[in-house]
Amino acid sequence: MEEGFISSGEEEYVQLMDFYLREVELLDGRRFEDWLGCLTDDIVYALPVRSSLGRTGGEPFGDARTGFYDEDMATLTARVAFLQKPGAWGEEPASRARRFITNLRVRKTADGEYETTVNLLLTVLREGSVVPDIVVGERRDKVRKDGGEFKISRRHVLVDNGSLPGRALSVPV
Repeated sequence: MEEGFISSGEEEYVQLMDFYLREVELLDGRRFEDWLGCLTDDIVYALPVRSSLGRTGGEPFGDARTGFYDEDMATLTARVAFLQKPGAWGEEPASRARRFITNLRVRKTADGEYETTVNLLLTVLREGSVVPDIVVGERRDKVRKDGGEFKISRRHVLVDNGSLPGRALSVPV
């Protein structure tokens, strides 16, 4: 195993997986205000645009500042407040979203924080729809202990989709 990587049988790995399962439970339950408690005050939350590249290579993701999301705690708090309003545009009635996370990989950094990667499948279903919008990709996080609890200080969501359906952007990924 590579240096710093934590195997699935280790206690830290199990604790981080439990943290992520709780996070998904909060998001799927639309408990967005509680979800904000899973983030540090200095959170960087980005979802860059994916570029389709030929075999010549190049960087498949653009700069996070020109992506779908480039958020911090202030903008995430404002987004969550908006989603809680009755009749929030695009969310009345509320979308039904499910997040499936798999293949957690954990590396402990020299400063005692954790760099994690999970595969993500997000489905979003609107009232009257029979086919959900689907987003597939991975989340690359930096996680640290804050007051004895894990919290996410950086999240980069790298999606496989070439474009994202609008409904999928109305809920946190």
